[in-house]
Amino acid sequence: MTNVLSTLSRRPKAAAFGVLVLAAIFVLNSNKAALKQHLKESLDVDAKEPLLPSQDSASKRREKKSKRVGVNARFFKQMQLLLPICIPGTFSKEAGLLTALAAVLIARTWLDIWFSGFNGAVVKAIVTRDRSKFIAKAIFEFGLMMWPMSIVNNCLKLTISALALSFRTRLTKVSRSAAASLVCPIPGIC
Repeated sequence: MTNVLSTLSRRPKAAAFGVLVLAAIFVLNSNKAALKQHLKESLDVDAKEPLLPSQDSASKRREKKSKRVGVNARFFKQMQLLLPICIPGTFSKEAGLLTALAAVLIARTWLDIWFSGFNGAVVKAIVTRDRSKFIAKAIFEFGLMMWPMSIVNNCLKLTISALALSFRTRLTKVSRSAAASLVCPIPGIC
């Protein structure tokens, strides 16, 4: 092992090539299913023989049964039925949580835009080797902005969790009341 490492340290191009080969092998192995799917689609679909040995008639039937997921009329119909249950009014708790979520997302977007510009300024200070700008930007400004960034991230998690819990609670209440209103066909059991 030490012989291999000493050889690679003397020949950096060989080491870089070896790392690239290992990375390519890793990527190909980790994306094997996607690669098979791409090969299947790129080859002639009308061929009578299966492209891969693992494709049998059961997997073809499963592919035919699966429907495409998308935004269509059925989706809008479902949303039209669910939204009045989840958000009963403009001054409800859920509407307030949605408004808070929108505000937090706007703050998060503003902080992301600031952070991108901040990264550019830090890189510029590093490249120009300007120590005073680097200290002013990287240490001072970053230290000041970490507080609002962490608060906004935690508010985002909290608001999403509270909204999800509120929606689940409201949907559970509606489904329980609908189930309770049904007449039990067997007397004495319900």
